[in-house]
Amino acid sequence: MQQDFRKRFEFIIENTEGSKTKFARNTGKSPAQITDICKGRGKPTFDYLLALNVKYGININWLLTGEGSAFFLPRTQKTRNAHVTDSVDNDTSSKNFEQNFVMVPRYDVRASAGYGAIINSEQVVDYLAFKREWVRNDLRTDAPNLALITADGDSMEPTIKNGDLLLIDLGQTRVKKDSIYILRLDDLLVAKRLQWMYDGSLLIRSDNPAYTDQVVPEDSLESLQILGRVIWFGRQM
Repeated sequence: MQQDFRKRFEFIIENTEGSKTKFARNTGKSPAQITDICKGRGKPTFDYLLALNVKYGININWLLTGEGSAFFLPRTQKTRNAHVTDSVDNDTSSKNFEQNFVMVPRYDVRASAGYGAIINSEQVVDYLAFKREWVRNDLRTDAPNLALITADGDSMEPTIKNGDLLLIDLGQTRVKKDSIYILRLDDLLVAKRLQWMYDGSLLIRSDNPAYTDQVVPEDSLESLQILGRVIWFGRQM
């Protein structure tokens, strides 16, 4: 995914300014920063991507996911100066994108990999675009509650596999139904299925039968730290 992003970012450079030096100068970055992004050593912020959208008419969703066309505005094969267009059209493109999509941060965090908390802006490595309507109507949550992390290990197989991308609703920190949640155990994050028992205790289950279930007694529930519920996952085929 990251390698594909670098290729698309270099495509944008070639088809707008034609060189990393000119692109850096005209977008407020140093040549070294642009080189770092192209080599995967640096990550552009969403504000920077939005500025590129406004300046050049870039489709941010295409840049991040490869879906759709590269530019909202018509371009010829070599239109390095095509950004000299009506700024109103560019502003409209930006507003249309914001109205239809939400950008969800992906954190450099792996469930079961010992990072502790996931609310840390320094850990954001990129953003993925999701349809705003899908988030609101199907996931029934708000965009600011969403975060993406990576699954680690095989304890939740076959449901969730090692390396799967997990979409977390950070607003769901109370167990209201049997589902998969992200728990914090000391400095370790784990993805587990939680299930209420008739005596008021909470069963922590792994979908992989090779792992032993755990029970949290009712009088110890306050010590359980639930960071959010897994509401979607994706994986590479």
